[in-house]
Amino acid sequence: MDSPTKQTKAPRKRAGYEARLAESEELAIERENRTTRSDTRARLLVAALELFSKNGFDASTMRDLAQFAGIKAPAIYNHFKSKEALLGEALLWAMEDFNERVLGPRAPEESDIKALEGILERHIRYQLENPVIARAFDILMAHNLLQRVGEIKFQQAIQDRLRLYLREVTKLVSLLIEDAPVKSDYRILSSAISTMYDQVGRWYVSASKAADNHLVATYWDLTRRMLGVGDTAPGA
Repeated sequence: MDSPTKQTKAPRKRAGYEARLAESEELAIERENRTTRSDTRARLLVAALELFSKNGFDASTMRDLAQFAGIKAPAIYNHFKSKEALLGEALLWAMEDFNERVLGPRAPEESDIKALEGILERHIRYQLENPVIARAFDILMAHNLLQRVGEIKFQQAIQDRLRLYLREVTKLVSLLIEDAPVKSDYRILSSAISTMYDQVGRWYVSASKAADNHLVATYWDLTRRMLGVGDTAPGA
């Protein structure tokens, strides 16, 4: 039998995670609303990511989406012509938001190692700050729902944005290991690093900013060792 400590630990973590989900959804809506004329569209994008990943694409109806977003069902068609179109727009919006906030513009004077460190730190923090998007997108992609968006232009656009992150990480990794004492396949290293960082949102529950900072520092130390490059403290 579990001890009282173990019995209460899981509910406490779950409550914290649900609070982060709720806060993330509000932030996502606010962010999208700054770039669109209607926050109805923003609510629908967030609702699609959440509902499709939770209940499944086929099991979720337009009426479910409307109820989840707090609008009337016919209003959906003012913004999206079909459920497939809504899925495509939601995936595209999620990846554009991720790339904008994680990759961002690089300062001309920034070294390769600092550029990679910054990208990977922002990758972790994005997952912690946006669990709705991070969790839902992972589930949607794992179930090959990209093939359901209908129009090929959406599939290609989403794939292009998916490749953008890995392409940037791969480029930096290849440059950094050129002078490493032990030669490794930069493509394998890049995929391993990206996968490692992608998994954070699936197991880690934030307890405090100090704990988050420790996680970032630990992951960067592991990455640095994998690449065989010098130490650079996060935020230095």
